[in-house]
Amino acid sequence: MTKRQAGPHAPKWYRGLRARLTLMLSIAALPIGLIAVFQTNRLAETADKNAELALLALSDQAVQSERLLIQRARGAAEMLGVAAPLLLQNPENCVPFLQNFLDQDQDFSYAAILPLDGVVRCSSIEEVLDFSGYPTWPDLVSDPRPNVVMNPAAPGSKTAVIVVSIPFEMDGTFAGYISISIPQTKLAERDAFADLPVSGLVELFTFNDTGSVLTAENDLSSAEDLLPQGFDFANISTKNAQSFRGISKAGDAYIYTIVPVSDSPLSIMGVWDSNRMADAKLLRSAIPASAFPILMWIASVAVAVVALHTLVIRHINSLRRQMTSFATNRQIPANPLDQSASTELAEIQDRFIDMTDDILREEARLEAMVREQKVMAKEVHHRVKNNLQMIASIMNMQIRNAQHQESIETLERVQDRITALADVHKDLYTAQEDGRINVGALIKRTVQGSVEVGISDTTTIDLSKDIVDVWLYPDQVVPLSLLASEAITNALKHMGHMPGEKPKLHISVQEVDRRCIFEVSNTLGGQPAQTGTGIGSKLIRAFGIKLGAEPVVTSDADTYSLKIDFPIAEFEIESLDY
Repeated sequence: MTKRQAGPHAPKWYRGLRARLTLMLSIAALPIGLIAVFQTNRLAETADKNAELALLALSDQAVQSERLLIQRARGAAEMLGVAAPLLLQNPENCVPFLQNFLDQDQDFSYAAILPLDGVVRCSSIEEVLDFSGYPTWPDLVSDPRPNVVMNPAAPGSKTAVIVVSIPFEMDGTFAGYISISIPQTKLAERDAFADLPVSGLVELFTFNDTGSVLTAENDLSSAEDLLPQGFDFANISTKNAQSFRGISKAGDAYIYTIVPVSDSPLSIMGVWDSNRMADAKLLRSAIPASAFPILMWIASVAVAVVALHTLVIRHINSLRRQMTSFATNRQIPANPLDQSASTELAEIQDRFIDMTDDILREEARLEAMVREQKVMAKEVHHRVKNNLQMIASIMNMQIRNAQHQESIETLERVQDRITALADVHKDLYTAQEDGRINVGALIKRTVQGSVEVGISDTTTIDLSKDIVDVWLYPDQVVPLSLLASEAITNALKHMGHMPGEKPKLHISVQEVDRRCIFEVSNTLGGQPAQTGTGIGSKLIRAFGIKLGAEPVVTSDADTYSLKIDFPIAEFEIESLDY
């Protein structure tokens, strides 16, 4: 039994049932996955916003004492602004009054009344100070407004202070400023970290509306490295609290919160370390929020694929292996599918087993028929060969009784042709299963027989053969063998030689690119070649036409050659008329 040949293309993994089901399930689950990713991202964004709002509230809580201190300084300045006209009219009472004020409130280090000329004559110290040369003084005079600045070395207190200045009036006219200084050490004494319920606060900065950083909770000298890159403090709106994520000038990622101090140009900036806030659960997870629905999507598809593999695919693979085994070596499945197989798949296997039994029975019947037909065909060829040999024997009797030489030669030529046909049927009788005959071996026997009959015992020739095995079907074997017999007989008949030389005969049978090439050449011995008008030449031409090629004859002064080149035909089933 001939095995079924594989398809032209090797199986591709992506064409398998598992790959296609995975793709379809992925496509089916994709919209739900996208919705889940979208909703998760929205929830994560909302959680981040809520976390930032919580940080704003915590920042606001952290600066309550600082805010109250500055507001107290502003309220005290406004109160002193009411008393300023009286103090300026009685300069001798100014210094004691302001000193008494500072003694009652230890959070302030300096208090002064700044007239429009910038020269302070009424302050908590007896020293007269001139502020008219300060760069900001002309702007303060031209545009009276509450002002909070940081002075790293105040001339009045000789320390770093936060200066709160409030304009005051005399007789309804702007007359100068009431200035109260808050020592930076007072702000630094407060530990805002201890009051916060969460970790992660790195630093608290106080800055004014001009962008100047006034105070730092820990170390003012390290403030520059913690500030966000590209952030413009001078142009920030201090009316509303805000939060954002940014990269510090030192290259670290932080969350920044900005809370304005009410009724002042000050704002508080909180710097929060997201890594240190993990315990408070106020941060985005290190794993992206979209990863969780994606993992759920992958897990769902994986579970579906595993279920399909367990319930369907592995049983189908088992059936496929059984079918492949039956197709290759006709092995009938011995084991049924396991109990986990569905009823439908079990029924498919039952029908397959029934089909294999029917196929084996039908193949056995067909093989018996083919074997019987082969026996009959061999018997026919055997009997035809015997009949042809009988005819050749009868003709041999006729040859012995013939009286004329011409009749004897004619009968001998016919006898040779009948013998050649008998040899063909003998080869068909012993041919292989595919019905082809080795025409090379057949022509070798033809050459041997023709030389033995056509050359006398006293004559020697130079015979050369270049014959290979060429397998042809009978439709081409019969005309080629008869053509070869006629050509070899003609060559022996007309072969000649020059004095002192042997007559030469060369026979060639070759196969080149699925074409059979037969060639016969002989020496003429200086005699001109015959024109070829006899029955042999006609038969050669007729056999060539049967083979689908025209014999080519070439000759010169000493050599005569006949060559035929025809395509080797494939097996064709004859059409029948019914």
